[in-house]
Amino acid sequence: MLFPWDLYTATKAVGFTDKGNYFEADIPIVGAQKEEIEIKTTNDILRVYFKGNEFTPEFEKQWKLPNGVVSKDVTAKYVSGILTVKVMKPKGYEDIIKVE
Repeated sequence: MLFPWDLYTATKAVGFTDKGNYFEADIPIVGAQKEEIEIKTTNDILRVYFKGNEFTPEFEKQWKLPNGVVSKDVTAKYVSGILTVKVMKPKGYEDIIKVE
């Protein structure tokens, strides 16, 4: 059984995984209402913030977005205590680095 203080530790290491055409992160925020979760994009930064409550500690995390990503490329869904954030890759995005 997981307790809120266990989830606090788990959320500190949240990162995005490459899913092909998009990146995705699953963030455990158990005990929150979806209206209490704030997701913003400012310039090239994605920010997820939850003020916290008596069951779940405050959570705030920021990630740098790939060049060309705009707000409409970011979607989020909150189901059963897990916030899933999806960031579509911009057209022409390539993350392979060629060795010369």
